[in-house]
Amino acid sequence: MEPAKPQRSPEVALIAPVAPVPPPVQQQAQVAASPEPGTVAQFRLELMDIARRYKRYPRIAQENNWEGRVVLRIAIGEDGAITAITVRQSAGRAVLDDEAQAMLRNAKSRTAIPPALRGKAFTIEIPVDFFLKGQQ
Repeated sequence: MEPAKPQRSPEVALIAPVAPVPPPVQQQAQVAASPEPGTVAQFRLELMDIARRYKRYPRIAQENNWEGRVVLRIAIGEDGAITAITVRQSAGRAVLDDEAQAMLRNAKSRTAIPPALRGKAFTIEIPVDFFLKGQQ
């Protein structure tokens, strides 16, 4: 008969709590630099309000009963200037798309960037409706 081997007690690994690893510094900077959604939304509403004052329904569109909605994506650079305007949805008529872009460029030149957005790049989308009902 063989001698009994001493029984080993099961090993228990103790796991020390691990502190969460902070994101890399570059990622933290990007999070800190992104504008607050509420501020961007407020700027968007202000820009839309000012843009209404500069809306002109092109005469050729009125004469031909052309209507539609243009949705523009406007990229604002860190310097507060428009870096790009893209037609996300066309009204189906270039004259309406062009007028919507001109209207927003004109309004942007008269809309101040809020302090919370200065030095930050952001993008907004703005719809512009051209409908004859109610137009004189």
